[in-house]
Amino acid sequence: MDTLLFCYANNRERPLHELSHEDAGVDQLLDPRSSQNQFQKVRDSFATTESVVSKIQTYQNTICLFHFSGHAGSTELQFEDNPARGVGIAQLLARCPELRLVFLNGCSTLNHIKLLTAQHVKAAVIATTSPINDTVASRFSIAFYQALVNQYSLQEALDKARLSIQATVDIPIQRISRGGLETTVADSPDKWYFYCPDEET
Repeated sequence: MDTLLFCYANNRERPLHELSHEDAGVDQLLDPRSSQNQFQKVRDSFATTESVVSKIQTYQNTICLFHFSGHAGSTELQFEDNPARGVGIAQLLARCPELRLVFLNGCSTLNHIKLLTAQHVKAAVIATTSPINDTVASRFSIAFYQALVNQYSLQEALDKARLSIQATVDIPIQRISRGGLETTVADSPDKWYFYCPDEET
């Protein structure tokens, strides 16, 4: 059975107030299909480096989706305990033969596409081109999975999530972002970038 692995990592010094809302919202959306055994949903709401490594290794033969939400930068993902090197996570994900999608919902994660492809990860990747607002990131994620639940393709789900954000979100710039690590800032009206090496995916 396909495994969907969701990892949510907060930071006590710089908490992301919308992270638990995203976690619960996505989980609620996927619950009906998961309860019908259409896939196995593995949820790590307080992801540490150790717990994420353990889960990837435990489910490596069945993981088809890896989702990360939390503080991030161009070379690291911030877990509850410590930042993890992006190249290390890429090496772990390269051992997952069924992996089809990596969603990195933190600030400035675009460079992780290079880290993943360097390890021959063939999955599609959703990454961000610049810092992202916490509330916007949460709403984008929920809108994306809502579209997937409604049987849209990855590209269509991404487009629907983008439109949802453009149509409904009016957030002051001062609100907290999912960054704080090393970032590469790029000006873009669309902060979520979709890399898909395989059209069938």
